[in-house]
Amino acid sequence: MVDSKGILNADRIDVKGDKNKWGICKKTNKGGRSGNIKVTMRDSDVCIALSTSWSRHHKARMGGRYSGRFFPAVLRGALDVPATRIIDDMYVREAVAVGMKAVGQGLAERKMSIEELDAVVREKIFKVE
Repeated sequence: MVDSKGILNADRIDVKGDKNKWGICKKTNKGGRSGNIKVTMRDSDVCIALSTSWSRHHKARMGGRYSGRFFPAVLRGALDVPATRIIDDMYVREAVAVGMKAVGQGLAERKMSIEELDAVVREKIFKVE
Protein backbone atom coordinates (compact mmCIF):
# COMPACT_ATOMS: atom_id res chain seq x y z
CA MET A 1 0.00 0.00 0.00
CA VAL A 2 1.31 3.41 -0.94
CA ASP A 3 0.42 6.96 0.00
CA SER A 4 1.78 10.26 -1.33
CA LYS A 5 5.07 9.71 0.55
CA GLY A 6 5.71 6.15 -0.64
CA ILE A 7 5.21 2.58 0.54
CA LEU A 8 3.67 2.28 3.99
CA ASN A 9 6.39 0.63 6.05
CA ALA A 10 7.39 0.26 9.70
CA ASP A 11 10.36 2.63 9.35
CA ARG A 12 8.14 5.62 8.59
CA ILE A 13 7.34 7.68 11.70
CA ASP A 14 4.20 9.15 10.10
CA VAL A 15 2.85 5.65 9.50
CA LYS A 16 3.42 4.57 13.11
CA GLY A 17 1.61 7.72 14.27
CA ASP A 18 -1.53 6.98 12.23
CA LYS A 19 -3.43 3.92 13.51
CA ASN A 20 -5.19 3.35 10.17
CA LYS A 21 -1.99 3.49 8.13
CA TRP A 22 -0.17 1.40 10.73
CA GLY A 23 -2.85 -1.29 10.56
CA ILE A 24 -2.71 -1.34 6.77
CA CYS A 25 1.09 -1.41 6.86
CA LYS A 26 1.16 -4.44 9.16
CA LYS A 27 -1.24 -6.35 6.89
CA THR A 28 0.11 -5.36 3.48
CA ASN A 29 3.87 -4.95 3.93
CA LYS A 30 5.10 -7.88 5.99
CA GLY A 31 8.26 -7.94 3.87
CA GLY A 32 9.23 -4.40 4.88
CA ARG A 33 9.41 -2.96 1.36
CA SER A 34 10.14 0.75 1.04
CA GLY A 35 10.25 3.21 -1.83
CA ASN A 36 7.90 5.13 -4.10
CA ILE A 37 5.01 4.01 -6.33
CA LYS A 38 7.39 2.94 -9.11
CA VAL A 39 9.19 0.59 -6.71
CA THR A 40 5.83 -0.75 -5.53
CA MET A 41 4.64 -1.52 -9.04
CA ARG A 42 7.65 -3.70 -9.84
CA ASP A 43 6.50 -7.32 -9.80
CA SER A 44 2.98 -6.31 -8.73
CA ASP A 45 -0.14 -7.83 -10.21
CA VAL A 46 -2.65 -5.22 -9.04
CA CYS A 47 -2.71 -1.53 -8.25
CA ILE A 48 -5.59 -0.26 -6.11
CA ALA A 49 -5.41 3.53 -6.11
CA LEU A 50 -7.51 6.05 -4.24
CA SER A 51 -6.41 8.66 -6.76
CA THR A 52 -6.28 8.16 -10.52
CA SER A 53 -3.57 10.79 -11.07
CA TRP A 54 -0.69 8.30 -11.05
CA SER A 55 -2.43 5.59 -13.05
CA ARG A 56 -3.66 8.11 -15.64
CA HIS A 57 -0.06 9.03 -16.49
CA HIS A 58 0.98 5.40 -16.76
CA LYS A 59 -2.05 3.90 -18.50
CA ALA A 60 -0.06 3.08 -21.63
CA ARG A 61 2.00 0.61 -19.59
CA MET A 62 -0.95 -0.73 -17.67
CA GLY A 63 -3.53 -3.17 -18.95
CA GLY A 64 -6.24 -0.73 -17.98
CA ARG A 65 -7.67 1.14 -15.03
CA TYR A 66 -10.71 0.04 -13.16
CA SER A 67 -12.66 1.88 -10.54
CA GLY A 68 -14.28 0.36 -7.49
CA ARG A 69 -17.17 2.79 -7.66
CA PHE A 70 -19.31 0.27 -9.57
CA PHE A 71 -18.96 -2.42 -6.91
CA PRO A 72 -18.13 -0.48 -3.73
CA ALA A 73 -19.72 -3.01 -1.38
CA VAL A 74 -17.51 -5.81 -2.72
CA LEU A 75 -14.38 -3.77 -2.14
CA ARG A 76 -15.55 -2.49 1.25
CA GLY A 77 -16.46 -6.01 2.33
CA ALA A 78 -13.13 -7.39 1.14
CA LEU A 79 -11.27 -4.78 3.17
CA ASP A 80 -13.44 -5.31 6.26
CA VAL A 81 -13.21 -9.12 6.36
CA PRO A 82 -10.18 -9.01 5.33
CA ALA A 83 -10.52 -11.17 2.23
CA THR A 84 -7.46 -12.67 0.60
CA ARG A 85 -9.12 -12.61 -2.82
CA ILE A 86 -12.20 -11.34 -4.63
CA ILE A 87 -14.16 -13.88 -6.66
CA ASP A 88 -16.72 -13.33 -9.43
CA ASP A 89 -19.56 -14.55 -7.21
CA MET A 90 -19.06 -11.49 -4.98
CA TYR A 91 -19.82 -9.17 -7.91
CA VAL A 92 -22.85 -11.21 -8.93
CA ARG A 93 -24.23 -11.11 -5.39
CA GLU A 94 -23.78 -7.35 -5.22
CA ALA A 95 -25.43 -6.88 -8.61
CA VAL A 96 -28.38 -8.98 -7.42
CA ALA A 97 -28.61 -6.93 -4.20
CA VAL A 98 -28.57 -3.66 -6.15
CA GLY A 99 -31.19 -5.02 -8.54
CA MET A 100 -33.43 -6.14 -5.69
CA LYS A 101 -33.10 -2.71 -4.06
CA ALA A 102 -34.12 -1.09 -7.36
CA VAL A 103 -37.13 -3.39 -7.55
CA GLY A 104 -38.06 -2.58 -3.97
CA GLN A 105 -37.90 1.14 -4.67
CA GLY A 106 -39.99 0.84 -7.83
CA LEU A 107 -37.09 1.74 -10.11
CA ALA A 108 -37.17 -1.52 -12.07
CA GLU A 109 -39.70 -2.10 -14.84
CA ARG A 110 -40.53 -5.66 -13.87
CA LYS A 111 -40.18 -7.59 -10.64
CA MET A 112 -38.39 -10.91 -10.91
CA SER A 113 -38.24 -13.79 -8.51
CA ILE A 114 -34.84 -14.89 -7.26
CA GLU A 115 -35.07 -17.90 -9.58
CA GLU A 116 -35.82 -15.71 -12.63
CA LEU A 117 -33.04 -13.31 -11.70
CA ASP A 118 -30.62 -16.21 -11.26
CA ALA A 119 -31.53 -17.53 -14.71
CA VAL A 120 -30.96 -14.11 -16.30
CA VAL A 121 -27.63 -13.65 -14.52
CA ARG A 122 -26.47 -17.11 -15.56
CA GLU A 123 -27.51 -16.54 -19.17
CA LYS A 124 -26.12 -13.02 -19.56
CA ILE A 125 -22.95 -13.24 -17.49
CA PHE A 126 -21.93 -16.87 -17.55
CA LYS A 127 -23.47 -17.82 -20.91
CA VAL A 128 -25.10 -20.84 -19.24
CA GLU A 129 -28.68 -21.90 -19.83
